[in-house]
This record gives sequence, structure tokens and C-alpha cells, in this order.
Amino acid sequence: EWASRFENRPVYIWGKSRNARDWHMRLTESGLPVAGFVDFTSGTWKGLPLLSIDEGLKLKGAFFLITVRNRVGGPLIQEALEERGMEAGEDFYFM
Repeated sequence: EWASRFENRPVYIWGKSRNARDWHMRLTESGLPVAGFVDFTSGTWKGLPLLSIDEGLKLKGAFFLITVRNRVGGPLIQEALEERGMEAGEDFYFM
């Protein structure tokens, strides 16, 4: 199961949208903690850390659930993560 990919890894949800909020609620209700979110600005959202894109790309050992549905944004995020040695399905998932 895909959830086993992020056991013992901090999970960050990429995006700050209704879809991101819904995934946060689903994971939390399932007992899987979310460490924070990644979006354009930093701060807090839903009571969790909100990291800027640059901050998110510097995280080591994190697993990303990408909730961005933008046709341009999604491929750019994937490219940036892959440039840092991350693999789709192993280190990040598009939701």
C-alpha cells in the first residue's frame, strides 16, 4: 500500500486548497500525522507549519503528497523534486 512509503517519515502536503485540506483531514482521521504544508508563502495553516517552496525543497527524508492540480504547477513540482533525487511513488505522490 502507498501509505507504507511514508511510515517513519514526516508527511507534507504540497498545496493549500480544499483538496489539501481534505487530505489533511483524511490522514489525521486515519491516525497518520501531517507535519505541515508547502505553498508559496510560509507561516501556519490548519494549525501546522506552512513552508515556502524553497523551504519545502530543502527538507530531507520527507514524503510529499502533492495536491496541486494545475497543469503547469504539477510538472514543475515534480521536476524540482526529481532534481533533488526524489522519485515519484517513493518520495512523493500526486493526489
